[in-house]
Amino acid sequence: MTCPAHLNTNKRACGASTVALLAQGSNVKINNQTPAVVGDVDDHNLLGQLINVLPHNVKIGGIDAIPSIVSMASPDVQGLIPHPQGLPIPITGSPNVFIGSGTASAGIGMMQQLGLGSFGPLSIGELVAVGGQVIGMVQNFTQIGGGAAIAQLNNLQGSPISPGTTVTGQTSGYQFTYSNYFDSRVYNNVPGGASYGSANSYPGVSSISNALVTDSDDYIVIQDYFDYGMNLSASVVTT
Repeated sequence: MTCPAHLNTNKRACGASTVALLAQGSNVKINNQTPAVVGDVDDHNLLGQLINVLPHNVKIGGIDAIPSIVSMASPDVQGLIPHPQGLPIPITGSPNVFIGSGTASAGIGMMQQLGLGSFGPLSIGELVAVGGQVIGMVQNFTQIGGGAAIAQLNNLQGSPISPGTTVTGQTSGYQFTYSNYFDSRVYNNVPGGASYGSANSYPGVSSISNALVTDSDDYIVIQDYFDYGMNLSASVVTT
């Protein structure tokens, strides 16, 4: 998936902020922040270790970098309230540095109650649709209690949806209504309202294996993310 690189102080779905410590000793900065890598924690009791699930070649100090929206996280605890694995997922990131290829989304919402008052979860791998139009496939579905859950989708199709939209599982028939929604194709949840879309789509890099373009508001395209002393302020990282 093409997802924003997750950075120090960026938000998790549970409301925590990431504490990126493991790459502090490297020379890599993205938007003047330390990038997050596998194992970095959040400020909810320094738990919520980040887990990469997207195969890619982007490493910082030999550790996999973390693309937001698509990645996972271990449980954390806010005060006395435990957050299960999958709730502290990274949902914000750099407005102009991306990892991977493809599309992904994540959001918190409510499952619809069924006949006897039980909640019906979406199934991993099933297609979901809005108004009969398939919009993506369930990558992960984490129930967090009281009918609330986090749904992560991939292979997105059509126009990005908005908070309040209800999606329907095409196998289970269960419905899920988003209360917030983060889409890797339209990224508006950073300070100042920075966004990206078709204007910041990938350049034609299908024939590039190892290349570096100077940081002059051009894209930076690299196969391997070495300790690079330049702050990457407008770039794309791709594998």
